[in-house]
Formats: sequence, C-alpha cells, structure tokens
Amino acid sequence: MVLLVWLLIFTLVALLRRQLVAETASAENAIESAWKIHAALVDWTGKVDQKASFALAVESAVLAAIITLSSDARALASLTGVGVWFYRIGVVLLIFAVGYAMRAVTPQLRGSKLKDEWEDNFIFFGHLRRWSEPELTRALQEKDLLPMLSRQLIKMSDIAWKKHRYLQRSLLLAAGGTILLVMAGMEDKDMFGRLQTWLPAIA
Repeated sequence: MVLLVWLLIFTLVALLRRQLVAETASAENAIESAWKIHAALVDWTGKVDQKASFALAVESAVLAAIITLSSDARALASLTGVGVWFYRIGVVLLIFAVGYAMRAVTPQLRGSKLKDEWEDNFIFFGHLRRWSEPELTRALQEKDLLPMLSRQLIKMSDIAWKKHRYLQRSLLLAAGGTILLVMAGMEDKDMFGRLQTWLPAIA
C-alpha cells in the first residue's frame, strides 16, 4: 500500500514537472516570436520613414518650383479662366501632400502618456529613460516580459499603420495636385514658351 502511494506521488510530481517545463517552453517561444514581430515592425517603420522622407523632398521641390514659376512675368503668372482654378486647387493639394509627408516622418514619442505608463514598461526608450539602474535591474529579474512586449507591439503597429496611411494620402494628393497643375498649364497656350524661357534661369 505504501509503495502504491509513493508510486502515485512520483507520477504526479513527474506530470507537474512536465507541465511546468512545457509552460516554460511555451512562454519562451512566445517571447521569441514577439521579438521577431518587433524586429519586423522596426523594419517596416524604418522603410516607411525613408519613403516618406523621399516623398517630402520631391513634393517640397515641386512646390518650390511652382511658387518660383508663379512670380511676376514667369510661366504660371498669367493663367486665366479655368486654368487659374486648376492652379489654385493643385497648389493646395501639394501643400496638403507636403503636410502629410511631414506627419509621416515626425517621430511618435507619445510624451504626454509616458508618465502614466513607464512603471509597467521598459522596452520603449521613452519609458526606459525614467528608470533608475537598481529599479530596472530588479524589474528585469522579476517582471514578466511578454505582456510588455505585447503592449509594445500593438503601439508600434498603430504607429506604423498611421505612417503608411499618411504616406499614402501624401502620394495621392501630390499626384492629384500635379495633374491639376499640368492641366492649368495646358489651358494657357503661351505657357510653354514662357516656361522654356525661364527654366534656364531656375537651373
């Protein structure tokens, strides 16, 4: 009878140990997967920042050229009729395109919310800067990393999504503005002659 009890205890201990090992392995796999997703989000965010920076540079250059060509006696200075409205709307669209590109490249630091979040988070540098070395060391030893990683992934995904949407709107607005400006120029039959005269001066 005693042997049977010991055998039962040994079996229960073995089962509990196996379950504990499985749970530990599952948590480690989850954290590893979360870090991989984190790395992918960092890569996507970096790429959209590069694209938005390029779009901002091109759109700003186009807008500056349009403003230059709109000064007295230059190619876009004497538009009339429908061409004037095409020109005005096109310029407005380009200004909004530049604005959205600037929003896409602007860093998302979430400064107003950090003071309420930092005690439960230490992955984002905005949270880390508020920790002291002893407190951070203790937190790294005691706190569960997976919930923090999950929150960070959600925040990063939201930021990446907004950046891509801003860039998308910027490109669409820039395309629409450029088309309208071309149409404005086509309405003026003498514009191309003036443009050929002023392009060397701009260069």
